[in-house]
Parts: sequence; C-alpha cells; structure tokens
Amino acid sequence: MAKALQDRHFRVRRRVLYEVKGKPTQNKSLYETMLKDTSGVNIEMALDTLSNYFLLDEVSKYLAITETDANKNTNLKIAWLKVAVKNGDLNKLNDLVDLTSNSFEFRTRITAIRAIDDLELVNKNTFII
Repeated sequence: MAKALQDRHFRVRRRVLYEVKGKPTQNKSLYETMLKDTSGVNIEMALDTLSNYFLLDEVSKYLAITETDANKNTNLKIAWLKVAVKNGDLNKLNDLVDLTSNSFEFRTRITAIRAIDDLELVNKNTFII
C-alpha cells in the first residue's frame, strides 16, 4: 500500500482510498498523507473521511493543511467549506451560498447546493433565492 501511495498516477493513489478497509482511525496516517496529494479529488475524499471521524481540533488542522489547495480547485473549495461549516464555522456558510449564485457555472452551483443540502441547515420548505 505504501508503494501505491507514492505512485505518480493520481488514480492509483485514489484507488488506495477506495480500497482501505476498516475505520479511518486505523488508517489515519494514510488519509493525512492524502491531504497533501496533487489531486483535488483525492484531497477531497481524505478531508471528507477525516472530518467524519475525528474531533474538531484535528479537523481544524486538516482544514488548515488543505486551505491553499481549496482556493485553487472549485470542487475542493466546496467540500472544504462544507467541512468548515459542519464543524462550526458558520461564517463560511456565506461563501458556500455565494457559490450557488449565477456568477458561477451550472455545475459549480449544483455542487454547492448539494453541499448545503447535505449540511441539513435549510428547512426543506424554505427556498433560497
């Protein structure tokens, strides 16, 4: 597995994330390594997994590690903002909502809307315009 994590092809490294068995607590270092990957998708997968299993202090550390990459990749930024909001940084919600505006292309808006929906912060009977 260590050799696969060092492979030059991002898809090989991504496959490791898909194939890892057990709770992330048992493979924490693997996921932490993937936070510094060159692939935004791999970073997003690792960040999402770690944020679901570890405490706020550690998640804050993971957000700090990935912040620069999140500002370079829109999908990663949406995932990053979702994790930040989910872990109590409600100031980031405005940034996430902004990504749903017509200033962004359709796929970005849909991804941001799904992230907001996943956070379950919006009453299903309320419309955001």
